[in-house]
Amino acid sequence: MSQTTTELHHYKDTATTVVQEIFSTMLGTQVTPFESSEVRELSHPVVGAVYFAGNWKGAVLLECERPLSFALTAQLMSIKQPDSLDDDVRDTMGEIVNMIAGNLKSSLPSGTHLSMPSVVEGSQFTLRVCGGNESMRMDFDSSRGPFSLTLVEMAD
Repeated sequence: MSQTTTELHHYKDTATTVVQEIFSTMLGTQVTPFESSEVRELSHPVVGAVYFAGNWKGAVLLECERPLSFALTAQLMSIKQPDSLDDDVRDTMGEIVNMIAGNLKSSLPSGTHLSMPSVVEGSQFTLRVCGGNESMRMDFDSSRGPFSLTLVEMAD
């Protein structure tokens, strides 16, 4: 995937607003965009993904370290914070990325559909959205830790 923003750039403000609103209202966490030329590498990431099909093809990926995913799980589910990656954490990451994708869908062309969310975890994996020809990564900071959101647009 190339790191360009020519076609995706007009979704950046919408995506930033969606992320800030979801994290604020659903997770009680204020987030701010982190602007830097450096890409933050995560050592033990958890990645939630939702794919778009129909009149707009692509994906949205939410990536964070395990401790942040544990804190988000406790907040979203009103449970004791997990100390390991379990089904509650996977469900939370899937639900958060699904909320983001659902809100982004309204700004995409009519006739765009969402997949069920999927979650990838581990310290050594490669996640490639096949057919992706353009991506835009947005980094965020929160009081609970950094995370990123990547939008991928696939070629027709």
